[in-house]
Amino acid sequence: MSVRYEMTKAKVTVLMMAVGMLVLTGCSSATVYQMASGERSAGAEGTVTLEQDDNGNFLGVLEIAHAPLPSQLDDQSSVYVLWMQPEDANERYNMGKIRLDPGDRTGELIFTTPFSGFDLWVTAEPHGSETAPSDEVVLRYTR
Repeated sequence: MSVRYEMTKAKVTVLMMAVGMLVLTGCSSATVYQMASGERSAGAEGTVTLEQDDNGNFLGVLEIAHAPLPSQLDDQSSVYVLWMQPEDANERYNMGKIRLDPGDRTGELIFTTPFSGFDLWVTAEPHGSETAPSDEVVLRYTR
């Protein structure tokens, strides 16, 4: 088997374990945030499911659907990035890149955070290691 196949298989296994943890721990304690689409991405949908773990951190699962390809918003963009700004803070954190399936225009990201109150947004970026968000907002959640 190819290395790429094994890596994909491992990623699917990790995702299934994270989703399974949310289900097994009782989704009744999970909080679901609905994200609003941006001006240039009407029809895009996003949800973030957040649940506290045994360490007091929060496990998050971002799911997006019906999103345009990043390059449709900016020809220099190739990925989406999830950003978080904690409540009462000026800092914005890059929570990770979201690889969008170009066929069905869906994507997922699993992340952890110690923060329970925050604003979230997904932006189109040239690469996943940006230190500040672009103006190409695809989805947003504001508390």
